Amino acid sequence: MALRISPILLVLQYPQPNISAEERAKRLRALTERIRVIRKEQLARRSSETAAMKRWLELLGSPIFQGKGKAMDPSLWVETLGPHYPYHRLKEPFQEWEDSGSTKDFIVWLENEFIPAAINGTFIPKKKRNLYTCWDLIAKDLKQYKAIYLTIEQRKSKEVTIKNGVFYDHTETPFHTGRLSTNHSGRGAAVFVLGQGNKLYAGSHGMGVTGNPNSYFFHSGFLAGARVLAAGEIGVKNGNLRWVSSKSGHYKPGKKEVLYFLQWLQDCN
Repeated sequence: MALRISPILLVLQYPQPNISAEERAKRLRALTERIRVIRKEQLARRSSETAAMKRWLELLGSPIFQGKGKAMDPSLWVETLGPHYPYHRLKEPFQEWEDSGSTKDFIVWLENEFIPAAINGTFIPKKKRNLYTCWDLIAKDLKQYKAIYLTIEQRKSKEVTIKNGVFYDHTETPFHTGRLSTNHSGRGAAVFVLGQGNKLYAGSHGMGVTGNPNSYFFHSGFLAGARVLAAGEIGVKNGNLRWVSSKSGHYKPGKKEVLYFLQWLQDCN
């Protein structure tokens, strides 16, 4: 184990003979202050990390992360924090919150410190990597747009059932994606998730698709961020399945989820 010696002790025990006592005392005070600042910064970072980890553990213990299936990509978990800001605008602010050493809850910091400062042009990033980021545009989007997370009652209108190989919407009408759309595949496609109990939900994806122009709807919106057994995009014409994909930025389904969904479709005839 390496021997660690305090810089202060070195100054006290081994003074340089050609330095006056007054100069030595001055240097000692400067060194003591520098050590105090470093320790303060370390404590702030530790406090921030503790606050972030505590919040993360609370989320991991919540119902949305329990049960079978694939959880949302870990880098997007901050979207689950109310009032559900769109994840693609949270990445840079979240990094800045971590770098700042703030002990405030992330959402409190975001709404009371970051957004006002960024809009006013007074926000200064902690790292040089973000010097040329358009912070004002990010803040304006965060202030205006929210990600929609459906309630249990709202999600009923997105439920799709399969009977004798035919897809039906919640009104018992043959399901048709011709009037729906996704950001990736465009018109004629829908995003879907297969939730616990093998319940299928599908609908349009993107900005303003729920009727609210100041909202985004993603895969995470169907089950409010909960685990899914499968996720992706789907094309259905008058109740008949045409194609299916595993395209989902939120859940990033793998072979396991794809095979499960295909097997489930086969079981539904």
